[in-house]
Amino acid sequence: IENGSRKARNVVVTVDLPPAMRLLGRPLAPQGQGCSATAPIRCRLGEIPGGKSISVHFSVEVNAGGPQTLAAAVTESEPDADTSNNTSTHTVDLGPP
Repeated sequence: IENGSRKARNVVVTVDLPPAMRLLGRPLAPQGQGCSATAPIRCRLGEIPGGKSISVHFSVEVNAGGPQTLAAAVTESEPDADTSNNTSTHTVDLGPP
């Protein structure tokens, strides 16, 4: 998560895993109240200063091959002038498990 030039408050990131992926353990976030240990992943990151980036790390087990798409969204308690960069998807093409 990369914040723009202003401080973001009550930041929550949510990651939806495809059905072929199973979350292995609780994701790690460097700040905030932590992350859920179930899918969808929900991390409450608290406040992020302007210009700072935050990474959330997690591991999955893959139960099927082919293209798998993860979707992520970030929200905050303050109005966001540019919501076009609040969601993202990433597709990986995996071989058979």
